[in-house]
Amino acid sequence: MRPIKEIYVHCDATRPEWMEGRSTDEKIAEIDRWHKGRGFRAFGYHYYISRDGDIGRGRPVEQMGAHVLGRNDYSIGVCLQGGFGSNEMDAFEDNFTSQQNDALRGLLSELQGRFPKAKVRGHNEVAAKACPGFNVRRWLRHQPPRRQNAMQSTT
Repeated sequence: MRPIKEIYVHCDATRPEWMEGRSTDEKIAEIDRWHKGRGFRAFGYHYYISRDGDIGRGRPVEQMGAHVLGRNDYSIGVCLQGGFGSNEMDAFEDNFTSQQNDALRGLLSELQGRFPKAKVRGHNEVAAKACPGFNVRRWLRHQPPRRQNAMQSTT
């Protein structure tokens, strides 16, 4: 297993209604096409959270992702659906759903249980981007992560 030092939260910068009624797996497949079109081997994230809170798996955690330039070899990428037009200082609820909030908190709790030294960060902390469309540190302080078996709620 590769060492995991950081867990990055991202957004796909889509509109709220993007692929409405489609499964999480279909959304991952579409983003996989986008990523391959940009020269990536495959979907760059390890997890994807749809607007209904469903968590899908992308690359296995054991494999390096393609989500933060220069940091992929020791990090995990989690992507939220949505965030189109967002700003790094927006509140989480400005761009994402309460179901995504619960799913992300649960997933991060599970991942930090597996990788207790891993620091949770927003993509915007290490790149000149709005992604994930909110301030992750402020969001984490707002409410403690909820313990749940989030990784078993995958499609």
